[in-house]
Amino acid sequence: RRVHGGKEAGEPRRKELMYEAQEIIQRALTQPGGTDNSYVHKWNAIIVNHIGEYEGTKWQLQNAVRAREHLDKAVALNPKDSTSLYSIGYWCFLFADMGWTTRKLASVVFASPPTSTYEEALESFTKAEENDPGFYSHCPLMIGTCYARLNKKAEAKQWLEKARDWDGDSIDDKEAKKKAVAELKKI
Repeated sequence: RRVHGGKEAGEPRRKELMYEAQEIIQRALTQPGGTDNSYVHKWNAIIVNHIGEYEGTKWQLQNAVRAREHLDKAVALNPKDSTSLYSIGYWCFLFADMGWTTRKLASVVFASPPTSTYEEALESFTKAEENDPGFYSHCPLMIGTCYARLNKKAEAKQWLEKARDWDGDSIDDKEAKKKAVAELKKI
């Protein structure tokens, strides 16, 4: 949590924590029982995603399949883990929402780039929210954003308003509220 929520620590320290976390997670995978631990798989995928913020789009694409495999293992080991389900939803959303330029880069990195749909993203986000209602401010934001992309305006508005009105003050909460307001203006 310290690393994931490390936005409060400031960018240079956050970056340092991400790379440190990656080393720890890689060691955990080699320990007895490490590959049977849903948390190790979940945090491996989350840390890979965050390191991609520093390494760039090509690196993110090259590691996207690996991250997804770890998320799938995490959910197989713990199907009620809302964070893993949310993360799968976010993975699906990113590939469904990929722009033309990124899609072209992906076709260079992969013979056949991964694909997904807003429906798949929505299913994972919804499962996460059903398992643990209100666990993360970005979940209603992403549910609403998926509905907006699917042109289901009434559902989108309901979920985006929930994100906008979220009772929380963390950097993540403030970011979710800001994005929800921007999405609401589009519908």
